[in-house]
Amino acid sequence: MQLPDFIRRMVSFADKAEANLTAETELKTAKARVTELEGQAAKDKTTITTHEATIQDLHGKVTAKDDEIAKLTTDLAAEKNRTNNTLAAQGVSAEQLPAAETGNSPGAGKESAWGIYERLAAKDPVAAGQFYFENADAVLKSRPRS
Repeated sequence: MQLPDFIRRMVSFADKAEANLTAETELKTAKARVTELEGQAAKDKTTITTHEATIQDLHGKVTAKDDEIAKLTTDLAAEKNRTNNTLAAQGVSAEQLPAAETGNSPGAGKESAWGIYERLAAKDPVAAGQFYFENADAVLKSRPRS
């Protein structure tokens, strides 16, 4: 073997050795990445399991609320029927009754004109006089009788 052939073979061997070292480094990097991804996958599985449990719990709560709604609907229908029967026994139809007022109506809790007048009179007599001038009928109607 001649020197140029020997040099060529040694350069080729050095290239192969360098490629093997590079491949070994890349393999170590890939193994580290695989380990990292496996850890992330395990963490994600735990998260998924937790979310699945939460979803099952919420499904149970929704089912319970649906059952409650169905029961309340049935109770409401029974009360409407009982009310209509009571009214029919008294000879009154439901259409003849005025609408019931609820505590949440816009006028509920509204201060009377007399109450507004008294409050203004205590704070600002001029404003109270102006209010009385503009709302005299309402103030007199809402004044308590002694």
